[in-house]
Amino acid sequence: RFALNPESFRWEDEDPFGPLRDRDPTAVDLFAANGACLECHTYLGAGGKSHHVDAMTGKPAGAIALPLEDYPDEPWRRFFFDQASVARQIGVRPLFVEPLVAGALHDLVAAQRSGVSPDD
Repeated sequence: RFALNPESFRWEDEDPFGPLRDRDPTAVDLFAANGACLECHTYLGAGGKSHHVDAMTGKPAGAIALPLEDYPDEPWRRFFFDQASVARQIGVRPLFVEPLVAGALHDLVAAQRSGVSPDD
């Protein structure tokens, strides 16, 4: 089911979450913990650049996951607050996010997109 091999891994000279930690340390805990968003997406330049893989060839198929801050507000909001419906619509299983965490993630990215601190 997975295409992991020795070439899938490499050492990095710098912390891959460095850009995110420098700008918003709280975001690392929210976005990187336990299979969260940054496994597939980037946020503030940190995180993964994932795509679907063709099962027959093992080659990339489809687009790369968008950076979180590039999602328009309406799909971003619906993903967190109407997860089951969105998952059905795109043909995947829902990735349920606890309501308090969902609100924090939504607000953090929405504030970044608008240029306002979520604490303001």
